[in-house]
Amino acid sequence: MSFNQLQKIWDDFLVSLMFLTKIPVSRFRKNQVFPNLTKAQWAFPLVGALVGFIVILITNAFNSMGLNAATSSSIGIVAGLLLLGAFHENGLANMLDIFTGELDKEQNVKIMRKNRLATYGTLGLIFYTFLKISLISNLLGTPSCFLLVVGAYALGRTSMVILRKFSIAADDKSSGLLFSKAPQSQVILSILLGAMWLIPISFSLVIISACLILMVTVGLRFLASNRIGGISNDVLGASVLIGEISLLTLFNLLFVVES
Repeated sequence: MSFNQLQKIWDDFLVSLMFLTKIPVSRFRKNQVFPNLTKAQWAFPLVGALVGFIVILITNAFNSMGLNAATSSSIGIVAGLLLLGAFHENGLANMLDIFTGELDKEQNVKIMRKNRLATYGTLGLIFYTFLKISLISNLLGTPSCFLLVVGAYALGRTSMVILRKFSIAADDKSSGLLFSKAPQSQVILSILLGAMWLIPISFSLVIISACLILMVTVGLRFLASNRIGGISNDVLGASVLIGEISLLTLFNLLFVVES
């Protein structure tokens, strides 16, 4: 692999970090032209893996110092929120407010543009947060907790790549982001990069987890098409969190309930 190829991989990773997190990485980019997100989205799972590693590292550190699992998990999750800027949580809340109503597609799109937190969005975020704290807390007692959390965060970002490839935008404001679709090879690469963290645990777990993410993505695409006529930035953000929580639930069923 040549130096230019390595530099391109590094730049794609930094572009993904710029898009998905609050980490100020633009100064580290050699190529200062406008970043090409379409070519860089294969690295989304790597960003997820990095954030997941930081979350479980902080969680485990505080748990080792004597704090209980729930408190340690809360601190780790908050650290992740600070890194990510709560962009995905905002998307989940907006999506819940839209998808739980009885309005038509045009009205739902208008509500989505206002970006206001309402009842269902608030309740959904509270439930999601407590559920995530509980699920990560339970995994702290398992031998593979690091890989499981990293894998959940990594594969969760894969859902965005899949949705961007196989969906249409719900409105013109989302079209610039959504219609810049990457080649199918990038989608496959993102799935592989998201699932590879689970290979040391079990290859069957890799297959099950990848299938679960595909099911979640297909379900969200169908739901979004019915409610707003396509997908939006909010749906993309929500897909990450729903993917994460689905995987963490699966891992709890497989590794916590059995023990």
